[in-house]
Amino acid sequence: MTTKDKENKSKFCLFLNHKYPPKAKSFYMKRIVGAITIAVDGGIRFFINNNLSPDYLIGDMDSCPKITKRILIDTKVIIYPSIKDKTDSHLAVDLALERGAKAIEIFGGISVDEIDHALGNIFLLEIINRWNKAKNTFIPARLASPLMEIYLLHDKNLSLEGRIGDSLSIIPLGYKTAINFGGLKYPPPKRRLNMGDTLPLRNEFSTQKCRIAIGGKAIIVHTRKIGS
Repeated sequence: MTTKDKENKSKFCLFLNHKYPPKAKSFYMKRIVGAITIAVDGGIRFFINNNLSPDYLIGDMDSCPKITKRILIDTKVIIYPSIKDKTDSHLAVDLALERGAKAIEIFGGISVDEIDHALGNIFLLEIINRWNKAKNTFIPARLASPLMEIYLLHDKNLSLEGRIGDSLSIIPLGYKTAINFGGLKYPPPKRRLNMGDTLPLRNEFSTQKCRIAIGGKAIIVHTRKIGS
């Protein structure tokens, strides 16, 4: 299936500049089946290391290694100048939206070593939320790794599957945020929460499914138990 055939039918998987350990290969390989793949600058290393060609390579190429023609045989390369108004990751999200993504998964966006980029990557989900509002559509999106998924909800519901003992944190991003849920160990808050409230952090799955309803904006962090 060509890139053109897959577009407008599929999710987009974005691979940011990050270390992708070989032991996690199966996680990523399952996620990209039938998807449009975008290597974001140094994210091309995932494809090089696994003898794959992404559908797109985008960025200013400041962290991109030398690439053989074999890797790029089926890849559309989009190069930007180093001085620009958006990060490479932001440009990749824009590309996915403009190409008609039905869902977006962002890999390699969670890093404790570069907290500024990690926060910026989380708030790329708000870019997608604004697109959804402007276009009157809904494109589900998340940051994902083998052990964690991050969502940013705005007046939305979310159903998650996990294992008993998985961690679930909800971080309100505004004031008077309504939070409700089921399937967790501790009960939902009895009042609306404000930015800075930490009450709904580090809850736990009490069943294999969790249902969350947010009135307002909140970040959802699902952390899987090791071995899940």
